[in-house]
Amino acid sequence: MLLFIQDSEQINILKLLFNNKCNKYYILKYVLLFMLIPFSFNFILDCMWRPSLHQPSVSRIIVEISELLAGYLGIFIKFPNTRELMMGNKRQFFEVAGFPDVVGCIDCTHIPIKSPGGAMAEGFRNRKGFMSLNVQVVCGPNLEFLNIVIRWPGSAHDNRIFENSGVMVSFEEGRRSGILLGDSGYGQKPYLFTPVPNSQNEEETRYNRTHVKTRNIVERSFGAWKRKFSCLSKKLNTKLKTTTRIIAACAVLHNVALRYGQDDNFEFHDRVVPVEALEDRPRGRAIRAAFIERHFRILNILFA
Repeated sequence: MLLFIQDSEQINILKLLFNNKCNKYYILKYVLLFMLIPFSFNFILDCMWRPSLHQPSVSRIIVEISELLAGYLGIFIKFPNTRELMMGNKRQFFEVAGFPDVVGCIDCTHIPIKSPGGAMAEGFRNRKGFMSLNVQVVCGPNLEFLNIVIRWPGSAHDNRIFENSGVMVSFEEGRRSGILLGDSGYGQKPYLFTPVPNSQNEEETRYNRTHVKTRNIVERSFGAWKRKFSCLSKKLNTKLKTTTRIIAACAVLHNVALRYGQDDNFEFHDRVVPVEALEDRPRGRAIRAAFIERHFRILNILFA
């Protein structure tokens, strides 16, 4: 068992989670604000593998708490809703390596799951050969999640997930401005910038170097998330609906932990599932080339 909770008062509060009559408001209050955020939830999830505990009771608790926390996704995981906050994010991203106008970094990560069964089960098998959900995240400059999509099977390509997401729609319709940074698994768009394949000059090299350094934030956010919640790196042996709720709950608690100042400076080595790189289209190349000319040619002159 994970021995995260040792304080007697915390143990007493944890017992409230096992009481069906406990008001859900108080469950949320204690889990989010009192019990060291991720550790209490990790404790409950770890109970899934304890044969000495009554499994139906543990499963019910996991379902109830996960659904409760998942219901707060829109409150704790969202883009900045004021111009001042958005400009603050852009400034923090710029300070990383000098890439302008960035509002988020996007990528997908695979969460191992048990086979959901049925005719569509093989669709959950990813390129590494194990069953998973391919979860899309847009993260902010402090490793926080700004948006998350938890519904696609492991075989789904990252770009397909993005092109069917509300985030893309919001950029396409002009309701959101700024730049997202993504890897070569995404198509270059006016609002989503990807690396230059086989850079040919100093400007493109500088662009790629700045892009990679800034986009590394999303990789670090996945590491912080999965280090907090080890269940996300193991195979979740729950029903698919419950699995999506657990992932959402862990995402909510990740952001709450960051809000309350939990230190996330640690290394984590994820199981990387390779993504097929997309070939640049002429329009995408032209958009990126103009951007590099406008922002990185000037830098090249300054640093020459």
